This record gives sequence, C-alpha cells and structure tokens, in this order.
Amino acid sequence: MKIKEILTIDLSEDIKNVINLEDISEKEIQAEIESYIVTDGLAREYAGFVDTFTSNILETGVWISGFYGSGKSYFGKLLGYLISNRNINGTPARERILQRFTGVNDEALIKNSLSKLNSVNSRVVFLDVAQQDTSKGFSYTLYKNLLKSLGFPENEHGIFLFQLMLSEGKTDIQDFVFDATGLDWNDIRTSSFKYAKAIKELYIKKGNTDADYDILLTTIRRDIDQFSSSRLQEELTNYFSVAKDEKVVFLFDEASEAINQKKITVLDLQAISESLSSLGGKVWTIAIAQEKLDDVINNSNVSKAQLTKVTDRFKTKIHLEATEVDVIIRNRLLRKTETGIQKLTEHFNKNSGKISDHAAIHGAGISKTDSAENYATYYPFYKYQFDLLQNFLFGTKGYASTKVAARGMIITTYDILRQEVQHNELFHTVTGWHIAKEGQPQPPVRLVSRYDNAERILLEAGSPISGRRLLETINFLTEAEVTPSSLPNITKSFISDPDEQFKVQDDIIKAFDLLTEAKVLLDTNKTYRITSDIEQRLLDEMNGFTVQGFVKKKQLVTAYKGANFTKSIARVTDNGLPYDFYITTDNDDELTAPNLKYLKVKVKSVYNISDDRAADIDALKLQHQNDKDLLWLVPDNTHFKELDRLIDEVERITYLEQKYNNPNSDEGKILISFSTAKGEKQNRIKDLVDESLINATAVYLYNTLQLNKDNWQTTLQAQQKNIIQNVYSKRLASQLSDSVAAAVIREANNGRLQQYFTGNDFSFFDTQGNFIGENLKVSEEILYKIRNTFVDGATLEKELEQPPTGFTFGTVISSVAALMRAGKLIAKYNGAEKFSWRDEGVLNIFNTAREFRRASFKAVSKSLSALQKQELAQFLLDIEVDKYIGRKVDYNTNDFELVAAVRDTAKHFADKVTTLRNSEKEFDKLFPQADSNASYLGGFTGAVSEANYIDKAVEFLSAKDDFLKALQEIEKVEKFIRNNLSKVKEWKIFVTAVQDELTKAAKTNATIQQLKTDFEAHLNGDVIKNFASLQQSAQKTKDEYHQLFSAAMQDCATKYTEIDTLANELIKEIESLPSGLNQVALAKANSLNQYAQQRTSATIAIDFDVKDKHSRFTYSEVLSFIDLYSSKKTEIEILRAGLIKEKAPEPQPGTPPTPTVKKYAVKMPNTKMKVAEYKSWLHSELQKLASASDNDEIEIN
Repeated sequence: MKIKEILTIDLSEDIKNVINLEDISEKEIQAEIESYIVTDGLAREYAGFVDTFTSNILETGVWISGFYGSGKSYFGKLLGYLISNRNINGTPARERILQRFTGVNDEALIKNSLSKLNSVNSRVVFLDVAQQDTSKGFSYTLYKNLLKSLGFPENEHGIFLFQLMLSEGKTDIQDFVFDATGLDWNDIRTSSFKYAKAIKELYIKKGNTDADYDILLTTIRRDIDQFSSSRLQEELTNYFSVAKDEKVVFLFDEASEAINQKKITVLDLQAISESLSSLGGKVWTIAIAQEKLDDVINNSNVSKAQLTKVTDRFKTKIHLEATEVDVIIRNRLLRKTETGIQKLTEHFNKNSGKISDHAAIHGAGISKTDSAENYATYYPFYKYQFDLLQNFLFGTKGYASTKVAARGMIITTYDILRQEVQHNELFHTVTGWHIAKEGQPQPPVRLVSRYDNAERILLEAGSPISGRRLLETINFLTEAEVTPSSLPNITKSFISDPDEQFKVQDDIIKAFDLLTEAKVLLDTNKTYRITSDIEQRLLDEMNGFTVQGFVKKKQLVTAYKGANFTKSIARVTDNGLPYDFYITTDNDDELTAPNLKYLKVKVKSVYNISDDRAADIDALKLQHQNDKDLLWLVPDNTHFKELDRLIDEVERITYLEQKYNNPNSDEGKILISFSTAKGEKQNRIKDLVDESLINATAVYLYNTLQLNKDNWQTTLQAQQKNIIQNVYSKRLASQLSDSVAAAVIREANNGRLQQYFTGNDFSFFDTQGNFIGENLKVSEEILYKIRNTFVDGATLEKELEQPPTGFTFGTVISSVAALMRAGKLIAKYNGAEKFSWRDEGVLNIFNTAREFRRASFKAVSKSLSALQKQELAQFLLDIEVDKYIGRKVDYNTNDFELVAAVRDTAKHFADKVTTLRNSEKEFDKLFPQADSNASYLGGFTGAVSEANYIDKAVEFLSAKDDFLKALQEIEKVEKFIRNNLSKVKEWKIFVTAVQDELTKAAKTNATIQQLKTDFEAHLNGDVIKNFASLQQSAQKTKDEYHQLFSAAMQDCATKYTEIDTLANELIKEIESLPSGLNQVALAKANSLNQYAQQRTSATIAIDFDVKDKHSRFTYSEVLSFIDLYSSKKTEIEILRAGLIKEKAPEPQPGTPPTPTVKKYAVKMPNTKMKVAEYKSWLHSELQKLASASDNDEIEIN
C-alpha cells in the first residue's frame, strides 16, 4: 500500500502558495474560499471581530498578526470579503464563506454573529502596503487605493473626476460619465489620454474654461504632494455625504514589513487611525503583520505617549497562533481514512520502540512520538518535524525575512506529500532531505555547489549514501537551529525506515570523513555543518599555509608542558617532604621551572626519535649511565603521524586567527567555529601526548623500564625517590617550618625551647633549655659554612638547599635561630653585630625571610673556660642582675651575653649617678664619692665585640670586688636620697629658720648658735655617715627653740587674757547704753576682743618648723604681740572714755543743732609717783583725748 492511499486529500490538485490581497479575480477568490479551512479558533476570531465591527466602538483600528505561513493574509482576505459581500460568480461571498463554518463548535451561535454583517453596507479597500508606492505619504496611498476600488484612475485626473462626481451627488462613475459625455467609462478608463480628454470636456461643458481646468488640476497636483491624514478625512467626509449608508474598510497586508522597509511609520498608523476614527465608525483600518503591535511599537523610536496613542487606536487585536496551522495541516493535509488510521495504529503498537527511537531527535523543546494516536495523526511526518519545519522556513522568531525560504508550512507540507512521498510504501516516513528539498526548492548557489560536490565525492568513493540528500538533511537540521546536527540526529532524519538506522550509520560516518576531508563539511565537536563560501575560502587559505618544523616542535613542547603526566611527576613526596623535579626536553626546553634544578627528568621529543627507537634508547643508556641526578623518558611514538597532523592543523587555524583578528568581520565571525574546532584538536593533542608519555620508556643508571597505563605512576615514583636519595645524600629525615625561627627567639622560658623541635635531627636543647646540639648534622653543616667569616642568610640558604644537604629554607632559618639562641654564632644586621638573641633587631632577622637573607652570620670561634663562665654567671646571679638590665642570665647564657650583662650593669649604675645628679642640684656637694664610683664603672661600659669580649670577661673577673663595691656605694647614695635626703633638707631649713627668728626678735642664744655651727659642719662632711649627728643637732635645736617659744607664749597668753576681759567689759558697757550712739566703738571693741582671743593659748606644738602648729605664730611674732599689749589696753580705755552716754536733744526748727558734749573720766594711778611714771601716764591719757573736742568734759577721780 502506498502512502497516498491512506490520505483523504486529492494530491493531484495544486494549492496556492501565496495569498495576494490585491488579486480580486472572481475565479481566484472562489478557489481561495473553497480551499479555506475554518478551525474552531478561527471561527471564534471571525465572530469576535464581527461583534466589534457592528458595535458602537470608536476605536476603529484592527491589528491582525501571525508568523509567516500562519494564514494571517488568508484570514484577512476572507474577512474582507465577508465584510464587503461581493458577488463571486453569481453568489455573495458571505454565503460562500459561511459554508466553510459548517461543523465548527458553536456553529449556530457563530453564524448568528456573522449575520450581523447583513445590516452593514461596507466597501473594503484591499492593498499590500509593502508593494505600494508610499512616497507621497501613507494617507495618499490609502486614498488612491480607495479611488481604485471605486473605478477611478489613481492620479490627479481620477481625483478631479471623483471630486466632480461627488459635487453632483453621484456615486457610480459609469453612470456619471455616460450621462455627462455619452461615453462608456470601461472603454476609456484604460487609456490615460482618452479619459483625461473626456474629463476636461466634461468639466468645460459645465461652463468652466480651460484656464479653470488647468488651475484646478495644478491645485490637485500640489495637494497630492501635501496629502495628510486630515485631508484624507476631508475626502472621505465628502464621500460619505453622498454615500450615506456605506462604511469604508482599509485592509492592508505586510504592515510590519512596510514599517521595517521604512515605507510607513508607526506614527503614520497613529495619525490615520486618529483622523479616521473621528468619522464615527464609518472608516476602519485593518492592518495585517507578522509581528504583534506591541512588538512593532517597542522596536520603533517614538515617545511613550505617542505609542500609547497607537495602541489605543488599534484596540482590536487578532493574533493567529501556530496551533491554527497545525489544525489545518492535520485536518486538511494529513487526514487519514479509517483504514489508514487502523493500519498505522497497529503498526505503531507492534513497533513502538523502533518508531519512538526513530522520532527521538535530540534538541530543545522537541516533540516526542510516544503514542499510536500521535503517530497516526502526523504520519507520514513526525510531530517534531513540524517544530523544525517552522524554524527552517521562518527562523526561531517566525520572520520570513530572516530566511531564504519564503514558503508557508501548509504549502511545504502539501508539496512534500505530493512531490516526494505519496508513492512511497506505507510506514515509510518523511526525511529531513524531503523537507529541505521542498521547503527550499531553489537553494542558494553556495548550497547547490556543495550538494553537487558531495554527490560527486561520495559517488566516486562508491558510497551508498547520496551526498546531496545527506547535505540537505544537515541543512535542514542546521537551519532549524533548535537541534544539533550530530551523527544520531542526522542519521535518524536521513532515513525513512526505522530499520535502516544501524544499517546506514557506518556508511554515514565514512561519508562524513570523506566530506570533512574535502572541506565540504565542518566537524565541530562531532556536530556537522556545511561550509559557507567564506569558510571554503578560509579552508583553502589555511591548507595553503606551510607550518615550519621548529613551530611544530615548539607546540609539542607546549603540549608536554601542559600534560597531566608532566604535572603528576613534577613533584614527589619522600619521607613527608616534597621534592620538585626539573623537567626539560632533549632540546633543553623547560617543562617545569622549580627553584631548585638538581633533580632532573628529560623528555625526548617525538620529533627527535629516529626510525630505530630502540637504538635511541640504547644510546641514552650508554651516554648517561653515571648520571645519578637524571632520568630520561622516551615517549611512545605510535600515534606520531596523527599528532603531527593535529599540530599542523592547529597552527594553520592560529595563522587564520591572527590574520583575521577582527571578530566583527565576515571572516572573524566564521573563525569562531574554526576556533572551536581548534580547541577540540588541542584536546586531542593533549590526550595523545599524555598517552605517549604514559607508555614511554624510562632510562636511569643504565636501567630501562617500560611504562604503561597501569604501572607508570608507581614505577616513576620509585625511580624518582632513588634519584632523591642519590642526590641528597646528607638530607634530613624531616625539615623545619620557617615559623619556628621567630618562635625560638621570642620564647622567654628556656625550658620550653625543646618543644619547638621534633625528631633526632633537631635535638638542639634539653628539657632545661641547655644546648646539646653541637654534634647535630644540621649544626655541623651550618657552623662549617660560617666558621671563618660572616655569611649572609641568602648565601646560607642557597648553599644548604643544594645537594648533598637539601635543607629547606625553614630548616636553615630555624636552625640558625637555635644556634643564635645558644650563643654559637654572631649575627650582623643593619651594620651592627648581634651577639645575643636578646639584642635589638634579632627578632626582626628571624621574623621574615627577607630580613634573614639580608643579615649575615659567623660562628663563635673562642669562648670562656667553664670555670670563668661559672664565676661570671654566679656574680651576676648574686647581684640579681635582671633587676638592673631587664633580662635574666644563668649558666646556659652564652659568653658574649654574660659580658654584655656586665657592661649593661655598669652602664646602668653609671647612668643612675647621672640621673641622681640631674635630680639633685647639690648632689656633687653632698655625695662627692659617687662621681668617682661612676667613673670607675664607666670603664666597663665600652663596646663588646667579637674581638674583645673574652678579654673584657677576664678583666672583669680580676676587678669584680671593686666593681661590686662601686655598685654598693651608688646604691647607698640612691637609697639615702630616696629615704633620708628630704629629712636632712628639712632639718637644714629648720636650723636656719630658728636662727632667723632670734635675729628678728633681737635675741641671742649661745646654745642655738653652737648647734647651728655643729649642724653645718656635719652637713659639709660625709652626709650619709653623719646622718645621725645631723639628726641630733636638729633635735637639740628644736628643743631649745621650743623652750624659748613656750616661755614667750605663756607671757603673751597672760597679757591677752587681760585684754580679752577688758574688751568684753567694754562691749557690755556699750550694749547697756542707748542703742545707736556708739556703733563705731562697738565694732572696734569686738575687733579687739577677737584679736585677744587668738593670743590667749599658753601651749605650743612644733615639728621641725618655727611656727606653732596650732596658731601658726612664730617666736618673733609672739614677742611682738607682747610688745603691743600696752597699746591694746590703752585703745580699750580710749574707747571707754569716748562713749556717748546720752542722746542729744532734737533741735528746734529754725535753730542750729546743739553739739554733743562727751565726758571723759580720768583716774590718777597714785597720789605719788616718779616723774617718768607720770610722763608715761600722762602720755597715755593724752592719747585717749586725741579725738576729743574742746567742749568735751573731763572728770578726774
């Protein structure tokens, strides 16, 4: 049975490829209507539009969209005839179209909706806007097509005639012309000369002149150049004034294509729709486009506000989905007979595995054929082929303009059935080459050339595969874009019978090899693609480029360097320590670059291996039989030819990449795939190099070892460890970290030093911190290197990392730190020698590698005897030297540090004298011996160096008693100043002040004068020794002064007690007199009372101070108080004598006030006295009367 026998469609008929809106022949329209398949979805779209069209909606713009081949133009054209209802061969178009709605869901409801059009009289203007001349503007394009639909010429004469006809209220041009001229319009409309003449005559017959005609025609021509949407609105308004019951529908196809071609703009659409919508639903604009309106306006360069207007005007949007095409293909083209469905279902059920696998193309979003129903529905296609067909024809975005093919899916499907498979046996399927052949019936010249070359190449090679069909299949998969053109996909798409898959696959692989070699195909990661013209040119250019031999060798070196094999043998760990190997080629090209190059592996280049590989190996054995540090590898060269070819091809591609380095050029874009292929070849080179090395022959010390994928690692590692042992014969069992160095210098507790070192190779200290590492291998090596002179750390590192020692940097720096800590070496850093690990800057040396390498070191060549060292250390321990120099010493302290401790101690005490002198200005007078002690100690503060520290130690040991005495004397001075000097100063001030008090009081005291003399004598002597005598003299002076001061204080107290009594009596007397008469006297009496009370205490208490602790009066001050006693007593008597005892009478008005008369009382002390006594008494009385007036009175008692 043939395929055509199970299909219901008649494949002997042809169907139309492209729907042309401007094709209005009745025969074509009838054929289009009768061929149209209305799906349920399309029926709903038609009904929805009619509901909108017959409503009162003001926004009369409609946008119909769908991908190329979706049937949007077909849909739009039939919509136009549904609206216009033109008679088609005697039958209204609407009646013919409604017949196509039979059998759809909701048929009655939909036909009822469509019947609403019966009440609307519409004129539809069809045009393909992409094919129109829009140079005069889109508005004029619509206007001239309106004229065309009415039967007018599409020029100024047609406009003239149209306006003339409307001015007379006519709408039929044939009647109008015939009535006016008697001519048949159909006879003259095809000749511009005839209709132009007829129109002019018609106009002149109406009473116009030739000049009027010419002026009007010129005006029309000018209007055409300035024709706007508002002018179109005016013309249509004029038309509707005559054709009152008519609607006009402008239905134009390829709107988005016209916008892309710049024939119209989005703003043109907005302006037209806005102007025409003002006619109240009388004019509709229906645009048909591949893109949705939102996509069109988003891609345009206009403002958001204007875009919103466009969207608002084209409010009705109809988008035809691919599912509608699928329905049409299934229901019209692929519909099967009942027998056909039965046979297909049975066949699938029996062969579902093979069929599903045949249909299982790998790719993104590919549909599966996994049921009998799916298989029967789409047979002889698979469902996935329609997914790919749409992309093959129109691209992944569905725009036909992006592909060379411009045929719809329906037409292509029909042609495949009709031209390719209708006569094939049942159960065979459509292939990729079938689809490519009919979907692209006229392929580009490039493809034709490749098809012919492929056909010829495979035919000449005797291949059963058709080169043309194979490339057509690849072209189909490649252009579909969503599935890779890999071997499985190509094979499945190439065959029509699932049973053929594994039969032809080997033949296809061989065909690929032939076509790839011939550069007809490009193989990119096992994805095949037909070469373009540019690719072919580039391939030819690449093949013409000669790769030099030295370049190939260089690339092989690069491959060796990047090989996993090389990386895996570059470092070997032995006894927990890593060792880097210096790997080179036999031409000394470096494959690794370790810091140390003493462990060597040489790899022979496959380009240098002769035809007799075994002889090459024997020669290496003889030549290098004594080289303990070198292992040779001779790679396996079985795949040399392939390796050489791949390197050659990589270099050729590199040549093209460098020549065409602009990624945006045509060549640059093509080279992207070449670069991908280059990467694949490089990966293959890497694999081949690794394989050749893994299967190499190893040569070491006249021994040969054959490597393979199972033993190469263990075999080489064993040999490399042998090299390590032979080269580093003095290596240690372990190594130290460089962090140990600073930790050893920083550690304050000797007992913890041992914890920083592990293993017998590094037993530098015992648990007490004593150095026991003199005989360690590492100590011997280091001390030997620096035995005679200073050697910098960088040199030490470099020499000790070399064979035979192989010490790491960590081992070197940390071991040197241990020796520094033990005093076994001297460091020189920043120009200064460092003998002790405690010296400033030593920690910096061992903190960083840079500083260590800058510093230099020298072994200590001589030392103190054990007895000398013990004596020196014991002395320092006895004086507790750490109190003075801030660091401890013990019997483990190195010789230099012990001497340095002596130096620092001497300096400490000498500096102490200076400090004390600076703090006490009479220091030299008080402590004259301190300076001589400091000078003595200064002799021990000189610089300690490698050359003199032994001599300095001996010198000190001979003078240690004097040294100790000087320390003790200085400590005595310091202690005296700290504890007693302030007392001596206090006493000195006191003794001097006592003498000053006597001088102020005009008194002399022989005892105090002698004590002062004694005190000064003691002070000028040895003040420390005379301290007790100074204290005794000061105390005796204090006692004598206290006795004098106490007697004077008692006398003073007696006298001022009397003054206090008199003052109190006076106060009482004043208070008994009339108030306010003696205020001044009262204030003075109170002041005298207070003054007396402060001097009534008879006891004193003093320290070494001339002032009484309580009253703060001195001896001389108390004596002066005694002298003032009489005057204070007289002052009280004067105040009493001057008291006003009565208040003066108030003066009468107009009379002067009576002066107050004071009365003074005078009492004679005795009736008989000496003249001197009388004079004294009289003087006192006159003082009392000093303030009295002449009118005051005296009473003598």
